Amino acid sequence: MNAKEIIEKRKRIWNNRHDITYDAEYIKAVVDEIINNKGLRGEISLYPDLLIEMCMTVVDKQGKTIPFFLNEVQQDLQKKIHEFGGKKPIYVLKGRQQGITTFVTAMQLSYSIVRRNFAGFTITDKSENTLAIFQDKAKSVYDRLPAKLKPQEKFNNVRELFFEKLNSSWRTATATENVGRSKTLRFLHLSELAFFGCSLSKIQESLGETLPLDAIQIYETTANGFNDAKELWDKGSCLNVFYPWWMTKEYSYDDVSIIDEVKDIWLKERIEWLRDKDVSEKQIAWYVNKFNGYIDGKNSLRQEYPCFASEAFIASGECIFNTEALQLRKEAVSKLKCKTGYFTYDKKVLPDETIELSNIKFVEDRTGTIKIFNDAEEGRPYVLGGDTAGEGSDNYTMQVIDNNTLKQVAVFKQNRLDDDLYAEQAYCLGLMYNIALIGIEVNFSGYPVKHLDKLGYPKQYYREMYDEIVQQAQYKHGFKTTSQTRPQIISELTKILREDISVLQDEDTIDECLSFIKTENGRAEAVQGKHDDLVMALAIAYGVRHQQDTYIEKKQPNKVEIPFALQTEDEQEENWIDWEN
Repeated sequence: MNAKEIIEKRKRIWNNRHDITYDAEYIKAVVDEIINNKGLRGEISLYPDLLIEMCMTVVDKQGKTIPFFLNEVQQDLQKKIHEFGGKKPIYVLKGRQQGITTFVTAMQLSYSIVRRNFAGFTITDKSENTLAIFQDKAKSVYDRLPAKLKPQEKFNNVRELFFEKLNSSWRTATATENVGRSKTLRFLHLSELAFFGCSLSKIQESLGETLPLDAIQIYETTANGFNDAKELWDKGSCLNVFYPWWMTKEYSYDDVSIIDEVKDIWLKERIEWLRDKDVSEKQIAWYVNKFNGYIDGKNSLRQEYPCFASEAFIASGECIFNTEALQLRKEAVSKLKCKTGYFTYDKKVLPDETIELSNIKFVEDRTGTIKIFNDAEEGRPYVLGGDTAGEGSDNYTMQVIDNNTLKQVAVFKQNRLDDDLYAEQAYCLGLMYNIALIGIEVNFSGYPVKHLDKLGYPKQYYREMYDEIVQQAQYKHGFKTTSQTRPQIISELTKILREDISVLQDEDTIDECLSFIKTENGRAEAVQGKHDDLVMALAIAYGVRHQQDTYIEKKQPNKVEIPFALQTEDEQEENWIDWEN
């Protein structure tokens, strides 16, 4: 028999009998088969974690010992480790009690009792978890294995298993900045890294020299706000894997009638979102039941049992936009194609200190700072909103919208840029979009607006200011964000996205929207450590659009001139009147 056949037979027997004593007898027979079957030993040597479903048992949530059969989440992670382990670190973001730590621990245990010179290491967030993982998820599993499968031990204490003849080991430790120094590792597991009480980067530095290139690295955590763990997720250096709660099929509740009793508006919207995801009614009932059990309802629910990765990381505050709609839109726009690039041009300063740009060209470049989702169409009115890099911001941004459909058609984003170069890219982008209305924030620097004046850009947003000295209204270019205008443009953006989320086409903008929250003091802004430059540029674009046309200018057909002598009397009379006027 091969490993797959042995596992399938064990599952059939368990489903028919549910007898752990009989299962123990089957395991003994399996171990004898492993000892006598060279081909089977070859399979296990290649994939030691096959032993988990072949021979291991686990204690379930009801305290009963049962065969260790992998659930859907564990099966998926097993495939990813087989494919990517030793090639790229795997970062698992999960909800509560999905069995990730239990599986990864059993996997390391299987490696340590099969492979020579194996060294596995699990680092946890606190000492009680370190002991719990070793005792409950490893030692107890190991102790229940048949004696024939256990190698000769040298150490078997509260934090380490060491097998002398194999020179293999697995151990646990609590996270500190110097953890793991002077140890060469083949398998590293960082458990609940979002809750580490020390710097994750320091731990990585400490472990850096201990990890050969082909070592398996598993980062695993439930979210805990915006911290080192979130930065690692955003960096993209790992294979990011998110497991929504409904992948765990045991999260099911028979009384589906509680769904009809829901009164909370947010939960009602979430239920419809889950149905769009084809989540079963029994699983939705389980989710509702969890919601009812939390004092603060959705906040605990979203962090403990997140539906998507960005939701998991929001620790405090309330996203001002509909996160379900944003997440669905993000999935949709990920399939959209766009052009990326930048503008080149010739620049000339004239004697009167005005500036002339000529030979303007859009150069396509995948590393460019401009994304074009829809080309400009003749006669369509466009608006460009801009946010310069001010206090607490590192990005210069622009958003171009179609002022007829309100759709986002182009985006500019660049880190660290001179104001004049930013203004020149805005000039080119504005011209490309039918001389779009340009409204750029002037809170921290009025230079881009002044530079656009020097360039002779013909359509800038103007704001009205009352001059107390001359006692009359004056008009100045640029958008001023104040305690009055900021809430207004954010409210307008919220309304537009609530009514039609499909106006968004850019993933980066959606990501900023997902981390744009209302803080405890009532201010709407990016959660700590994130940016809101794209959100504010888009809000400005919608906030100034009233100074731009909303209708599409239809191209007038060329009029064929008919000689006066050949015109009808009515045409002659009409043309004579036009001529006189």
